[in-house]
Amino acid sequence: MLAVGTVVMNRVASPKYPDTICEVVGQKGQFAKGVLTKPTPDPGYSRAKMVASEVLTGARHKAVGR
Repeated sequence: MLAVGTVVMNRVASPKYPDTICEVVGQKGQFAKGVLTKPTPDPGYSRAKMVASEVLTGARHKAVGR
């Protein structure tokens, strides 16, 4: 999850991709279909929320480049 979050944030920072997280994640064919509309049940939701908070405060996966 941290690696995916890192990719999303890299794309948000790039002029080649949209400027917001939702626009990047919502691009056709980029991430799982329905990722913005389907509910995520626990325990995945709790983990995703925790990792998202970390990404939004600057955490990045070290193996993912820019």
